[in-house]
Amino acid sequence: MIDDPSVNDELPNSSKVVKFSNLCNLLERISKSQGAIAKQKLMIRFISDWRKTHKEVHANDLPTSTIAATTTTTAATTTAEGQTTTSSSLSGTSPIIMQDSFYPILRLLLPQSDRERIAYGLKESKLGKHLVEVLSISKDSDDGKKLLNFRVQKNTRTQKGSDFAEVAYYVLKNRCNEDVTMSIWEINKILDEIAVENGKGKEGQKVIDHRLTYLLRHLSALELKWLIRILLKDLRVSLKENSILECFHPDAKDLFDHTSNLFKVAVYLHDPEKRLHEIGLSLFSPFRPMLGERTRADKIEQLIRKKSTNPTAALAEFYIETKYDGDRFQVHRDKDQFMYFSRNGHDYTSVFGPDANNIGTLTPYIANTFKIDCEKCIIDGEMVIYNRNEKIIHSKGDSFDVKSIQANDSQLQPCLIVFDILMYNDEILTNKPMNERLQYLQKKILEPIEGRIIFSVIKPGTSNQDVINELNLAIEERQEGIVVKDPWSVYKPNVRENGGWYKIKPDYTIGLNDEIDCLIVGGYFGTGRLRAGMLSHFLCCAVVKQANTTNNSEQKNPDDENATTSTQCKPDVHDYLYYTFCKIGSGYTHKELLDFNNRFANKWKPWTKKTAPSYILCTHEKPDVCIEPSDSCIVQVKATEFMASDKYKCGFTLRFPRLEKFREDKAWYECVTYQELIDLRERNAGKLASRFMEHELNDDFDLNDDGQRTITLTKKLQVKSRQQAKPTVDSRFRGIDQQSVKQTRHYFSSLGFCIMEGNTKYTKAELEKLVYENDGTCVQNALAKTYCVVTKVSCYI
Repeated sequence: MIDDPSVNDELPNSSKVVKFSNLCNLLERISKSQGAIAKQKLMIRFISDWRKTHKEVHANDLPTSTIAATTTTTAATTTAEGQTTTSSSLSGTSPIIMQDSFYPILRLLLPQSDRERIAYGLKESKLGKHLVEVLSISKDSDDGKKLLNFRVQKNTRTQKGSDFAEVAYYVLKNRCNEDVTMSIWEINKILDEIAVENGKGKEGQKVIDHRLTYLLRHLSALELKWLIRILLKDLRVSLKENSILECFHPDAKDLFDHTSNLFKVAVYLHDPEKRLHEIGLSLFSPFRPMLGERTRADKIEQLIRKKSTNPTAALAEFYIETKYDGDRFQVHRDKDQFMYFSRNGHDYTSVFGPDANNIGTLTPYIANTFKIDCEKCIIDGEMVIYNRNEKIIHSKGDSFDVKSIQANDSQLQPCLIVFDILMYNDEILTNKPMNERLQYLQKKILEPIEGRIIFSVIKPGTSNQDVINELNLAIEERQEGIVVKDPWSVYKPNVRENGGWYKIKPDYTIGLNDEIDCLIVGGYFGTGRLRAGMLSHFLCCAVVKQANTTNNSEQKNPDDENATTSTQCKPDVHDYLYYTFCKIGSGYTHKELLDFNNRFANKWKPWTKKTAPSYILCTHEKPDVCIEPSDSCIVQVKATEFMASDKYKCGFTLRFPRLEKFREDKAWYECVTYQELIDLRERNAGKLASRFMEHELNDDFDLNDDGQRTITLTKKLQVKSRQQAKPTVDSRFRGIDQQSVKQTRHYFSSLGFCIMEGNTKYTKAELEKLVYENDGTCVQNALAKTYCVVTKVSCYI
């Protein structure tokens, strides 16, 4: 095995003494214990035993100082593979603790939070194939089928194993040597090798296969069970990350929120009696950013008045910003050196560039924008994709990844939208209110460059109506939503609730988003105690009528009063093709899921290449089982927007889809058609928010003067003064009065237009005037009969 550069093999180390079997036995006991308190007691006892072992291992070492007040200096270096890494020097920390801490165990307890080890590239399917090959298990045997197709099992609840690791345990327990074990130190060395070799092609895969084979020969079945869960980064012990951290030290959660670094948690907080009374941010050390609390537009005044720390204002005062649909990033700068960290603390400096002299998609273009007096800073913002040809910002729904853009791309480039600052030179700003931080941001940091680095536009607000107006504007401009911030809020890393930041999106408000009736054609088996053996995710489709079918099978119009209920009018299931469209796995209760599984228990068939129905068309996303469309049911699905995807036959899918309800009142042939999806996607430029919010509304739909369906939504509380002016959409987006326009031509006779916005040459009002002058009509929300929808960049007919 290769040497681990972080550990000196010649020095005593507790991770060489503590066996991996000890950790596995702990996890096994925790998984079987009931209640968080009982689980935490087991964890605390294990950590206490480790501390005793650590003292024994170092009993003969020369005495050294324990952790004192620490300062961190971090240098950015670039590896041969082109990845930027950080090396930390923790001055004031005992060399013994630097060399031997709880870190080797902590990273195994929290594999999903280990930022130092990159992805292993191992999932259930690859691990199953490897186990079958190494142990010479026949693929057609019962054990082989369990490992290769562990989800597709009938009556899984009657079999042993609720997830892949447990299934593997019962297959391996009579095949593994129970008399051998490895140390924590050895396990970590092999996991480091697997992570390093991942992505190196065939040669790397050979090394990974060799290491996995070694583990199979030197671990018991129980140890392999927990190793598999570590590799899959899901221990399934029902003990949350915060609970494990708090078992180690009462300040561990706060420090991890500020650093996203398990090594620093283990080293800084080695002594359980030492407390971090003031936690500061460190340059070039990522932290977990502050988040927005989800709420509705008509709740802001109440929330700000109730929770703001503003000592003087009698009225609610707040800032309103656009919620951009990008990737959250923090940028750390020390003179000419830059580092970029994602929301989860992953380092993408090699993508955006460590300095102005290296290849990168952003740093070379923004390095000189920072003011001379600003030598160091940490800024928080959203990394979006800017199209310099069209001068627009793309959303994630356009299926672009800002981290994958090449430096030589002729059209797309990353753009950082800055909305907060956490450090200015050597001054930490997190404890300053937002209104003071903005003074630093707007006056002392940088000069913005269009399309590269800009400031988020901040608008003041004092009422719910201000929020509603901005939300409507965001809907009109096809934005994701808005963010409202308390000017007196301090910056709290990894805090969402009660922090003073609130995010508002159209789909948080009932009725503002279109809902889609999809037909379930496939299912996926779940894992875990509650979902094992059940179908917990579903593949949904839209229908396409085949050209060679007769008129007798035309779909019935449910609004037709003369429609008959005769079975002769019902379409035949084989008259249609079924285009897969999206996969849903949330939105329902456990009882609803149980009822659905019981109702359709005998209708499902395994999906294989030989048995897959020819009329259900898939691409990359294939289900575990499928169902005859006429035996299935319709589900009402809600999402934020459409996004391109080659995983589904439709060529696009939904972003963040969730089930609203099972539509038992609808027949299978009343589901959405492929053409209806295309029309909906084009009409709203990919968004599903197609209605505006008003301040005084109920949950009923009304028809306005143009015959359009509108929805109003308000708190069902007392309405304020009846003399209050009725809020409306901003004047820039209102339709003009047709009576004021003189008709001169008849080019658009009987044609309906929906002009959503103007462009640099014509305003919305000017375009509507042209339509009326030519005998056309205009509506403000597109209908099925609308002839043409006009937006800034496209015209849909």
